[in-house]
Amino acid sequence: MQDRHILTSDEKEFLLFVINEGLSAIVSVEIARELARNIARSFGYSEYLKTAHWEKKRERALRLSNFRCRLCVGKKDLEVHHNSYLNIGCEEDCDLITLCKECHGEHHIRHPVRNAPC
Repeated sequence: MQDRHILTSDEKEFLLFVINEGLSAIVSVEIARELARNIARSFGYSEYLKTAHWEKKRERALRLSNFRCRLCVGKKDLEVHHNSYLNIGCEEDCDLITLCKECHGEHHIRHPVRNAPC
């Protein structure tokens, strides 16, 4: 029986990068996205949010919102919220929204989490 190699966080993050940046040129986009989702889920949500991959997605969402909350247009304590957790690891722009901390809390009260991460 062969030993299975458990990937380190660095190895998982590298795979996320490869899948999101180039694998879709080799395999179908659907397969690449599914691989990215599976790898991101293997991190656990809080660990995924510490990756360079997430930081890049987060920075893009902040830039697209002009570094303002999409609800109150405030500029303080900005956070990036997942509209859905279905595309963790291969988020599209529409999967994310920039909210200030206060609006983010209110948003979760008014819109309960769907498709919560494992």
